[in-house]
Amino acid sequence: MVIGMNLLHLEILVVLDWVYRAWSELSKDLIVNSFLACGLSNPLDGSADNSITCFKSDGPIGERGLVVLREMRATSKGGDGRNEQSNDEEEGIGCDLNLDAIGEELDLFFDID
Repeated sequence: MVIGMNLLHLEILVVLDWVYRAWSELSKDLIVNSFLACGLSNPLDGSADNSITCFKSDGPIGERGLVVLREMRATSKGGDGRNEQSNDEEEGIGCDLNLDAIGEELDLFFDID
């Protein structure tokens, strides 16, 4: 046992070591493609949106989710392809969240009665 470390810290180090060793056994292509399939590293311009697994026709959300994503991106794009957001909004000041703007699309993600 390492002196000066608590048990929780040691458990976290064990988990991190396990994750590191597990990921070391995977190919780089598998990791990159997994991140693309989950929509975690896709280009902001939407050019790889069709690779997101949950938006495929047999995925849990289906193709309608891809349509909604593209519609929302089209209405909120800045000139550089990213969502417009002021510095105040990034800090949480003056940020208005209007769920009416997405309306029925919520049904794609939540079971609303």
